[in-house]
Amino acid sequence: MTGIGQEALRHWRRHVPYLAAKSGKAARFSFGDLVALAVTREITEGLGVGISQVHDGIESLFRTLAQQTVIRPDTVAVLQGRVSSLVVADTQLSALSRTPAALVPLGTIIEDLQAKLLDGIRLPPQSVLPFSAEAVSQ
Repeated sequence: MTGIGQEALRHWRRHVPYLAAKSGKAARFSFGDLVALAVTREITEGLGVGISQVHDGIESLFRTLAQQTVIRPDTVAVLQGRVSSLVVADTQLSALSRTPAALVPLGTIIEDLQAKLLDGIRLPPQSVLPFSAEAVSQ
């Protein structure tokens, strides 16, 4: 799904405890985990940064994305040292601290993953409910 080889994943598991907990043949990854794996690939392969140099920020990124119920395509993953954050793309860069950072836009990653997961399936737009939502008490 993410274009990451087994050897790279094994190597990353040695440095990122979140990934180490998801090992074995029955390892299951959420959509947020897949996004974090793709971001990790972009940072390590695309930017040429070793996982040993950014493992704390990557760990933080996995935990941040695991807490998200919705990951918006206009979001940017920001890794700054040992922490990570998700910011909306139109956020001014001056709002970030003066610490060096790696920024990875999530839009293309999300589109690629959705295309692979849905394998060309076109979902119809959700229709409007014919009745209004109502609180029900027991």
